Amino acid sequence: MKIELNKISQGSTLAKASLLFLLFLLGCGSSPIATTPISTAEIVAQVNSIVDANTKSNQAGIVVILRKNGNVIYKRAAGMADIENNIPLTTNTKFQIASTSKPFTAVAIMQLVDRKLLTLDDSIIKFLPELSIIWFPIKIRHLLSHQSGIPDYLTTDSVTNKVPWLNGLTNNDLLSFYVANQNLNFTPGTSSEYSSANFAMLAEIIGRASGMPFYQYMATQIFAPSSMTNSFIVNDPTHQNDSVALNFGKNVVPYGANMQTYGGIGQFSSAEDISSFATALFSGRLLSQNSFNEMLQARATFPVSNQTYGYGWYVGAVNGYKYIHHLGALDGYHSIVRFLVNNTDDVIILCNGGQFRAALQILAIVDKGL
Repeated sequence: MKIELNKISQGSTLAKASLLFLLFLLGCGSSPIATTPISTAEIVAQVNSIVDANTKSNQAGIVVILRKNGNVIYKRAAGMADIENNIPLTTNTKFQIASTSKPFTAVAIMQLVDRKLLTLDDSIIKFLPELSIIWFPIKIRHLLSHQSGIPDYLTTDSVTNKVPWLNGLTNNDLLSFYVANQNLNFTPGTSSEYSSANFAMLAEIIGRASGMPFYQYMATQIFAPSSMTNSFIVNDPTHQNDSVALNFGKNVVPYGANMQTYGGIGQFSSAEDISSFATALFSGRLLSQNSFNEMLQARATFPVSNQTYGYGWYVGAVNGYKYIHHLGALDGYHSIVRFLVNNTDDVIILCNGGQFRAALQILAIVDKGL
C-alpha cells in the first residue's frame, strides 16, 4: 500500500484535538472541584440524568462502570450495539477503545522488561532493523512516552476527510512507510508529541521480542491473566466474526475506513473487562511492583496542553488524589478510563454514538465525589 508523505502532517493529530477538548471542558484536573464532596447517591442520580439525556433506546449509546472506595457504585448500559439487528449494549459488549489501547500495549512492554526480553534503553533498531539507522537514537522508553519524534499517521486531516489510504491500513504498511520516510519531527528525547505511531512500533517490537504475533501475546499474556473474556485485537483471526458495538450502531468502521492498525488503537474490550484489567494490574498479576511504578512516573509534558504522560498513561491528580488515565476518540467510538493509584476508585466509560461530551460530564460528576 502506498501512503503519501503529505498526509502525515506535523503534529496535528486527532488524539491531540481530543485531549485539548478534554482540557477545555475540565481544566487541568489538579485543583479542587468541590469543597464538600457530593454523596454516592447524588453521583448515581446525576450520572443517570446525563445518561438519560444523551441516549435513546433505539440509538447507539453509553456503558458506564464506576467504583468508589473499593465498591462498584454504578453500572449501566444504555442504547444499542447494533441497531439493525436490535442488539442492545451491555456491560460485556466489546467496543473499539481507540487510544485507550495504549496502556494495554505499555503493560505488555513492561512485562517483557520484567522477563528480560528487552530493556527500556534498547534502540528501536534492535527489533526493527529495517528502519533507517537515523532512528537508532529512538529508545523504547521514547516510544512509551511519546518522545520519539515519529510523525503520527492518524492526523486530524486524514480521519475527518476519510483519506482513502486509511482503509485497510496495517502495521506492516506503516513499517514500509516509515522505512521509506525516515524524517523525524524532533531529535528523540528532546521534546514530546502525541503519536499513535509510537505504539504501533511498540506492538511490532512486542511481536518480535516475544516470538508470537501481537494479538496472540495480548490474548495469552494480558487478557487471559486479567480474566478479560471479551477482548481482542483487531487482526486476531479467531475474532473476526465477534459481535461488537457498532460505530453509531450501524457499522464497525470508523470514518469509513477499515483500519487494521494496532498497538495505539485497534483493541476491542468491554467495560467489565477493563474493570478486570484494573484489578489484575493493581494486584500485581501482570507486572512487578518496580515496573508498575515505572509506568506511573511523569516522563513527558505535552507543550500545548501541559498534560503529563508516563509510560502509556496520562498521569495527574484531582482534588489531591493521584490518578492514571487515558481517553480514546475514533469517530463514534469514545472511551475514558481513569484509575486512582490507591486502587479504590475507577471510572470506565465507553460510547459508540459520539457522546464524548456526556462522558466528560460524567467524569466531572465523579470528581465532585472525591
